[in-house]
Amino acid sequence: MRFLSTALVLLTLSTSALAQPPGPPKGPHGPEFGEGPPLSPELIEGIKEREDRILEKIQMRSPERYDELMLLKESDPDTYLRRLFQIQRMAKQHGPKGGPPPGLDPEVMERMQELHGEIHDLSRDFDDLSKKDQEARRDELHDLAFELFDLRQQERAARLQEMEKRVEEMKVKLKELEGDLEDRKHRKDEIVDEYVEAVLRGPVDL
Repeated sequence: MRFLSTALVLLTLSTSALAQPPGPPKGPHGPEFGEGPPLSPELIEGIKEREDRILEKIQMRSPERYDELMLLKESDPDTYLRRLFQIQRMAKQHGPKGGPPPGLDPEVMERMQELHGEIHDLSRDFDDLSKKDQEARRDELHDLAFELFDLRQQERAARLQEMEKRVEEMKVKLKELEGDLEDRKHRKDEIVDEYVEAVLRGPVDL
């Protein structure tokens, strides 16, 4: 789980975050966000099978969140399991599909996912802030967004470079196929004669 740390960034497991405010929930909610009805027995079984591996990664990357999870496991086992489910889900959703492009430092992708998490966390309670704090938060989000933009450009450039490389390889292959087609065109009679002789001995392709 290279991008498990990303999922951890997306999860703020502070005491205040665990408190449920009155009224309808704000933003996304449901079992995958640590809320809602109990998880299905199948999901719980799957989480428990991977629990040790998940916790080992969490303890290595974020000891503080590991301690918070252990406290949550004792105080609210159901929410604890939902949190683990959320960590898995976020890690899967935010991990880059197919991995980083060749030539790009994997830490660039790692930082991009961390930035997504930081931006997500900072934007969640924006409406609850005072006007002054909203301006400060907006500036902070701008700074993170600019950093994310620059990293995304690096990723796009690396992927473009990889695509250009593949295009060049395809051009070489295309030339080979064109040459083969032209060769068969000039050797039509020879190829047909060889085919007829071969097909008399068994199934072959022309």
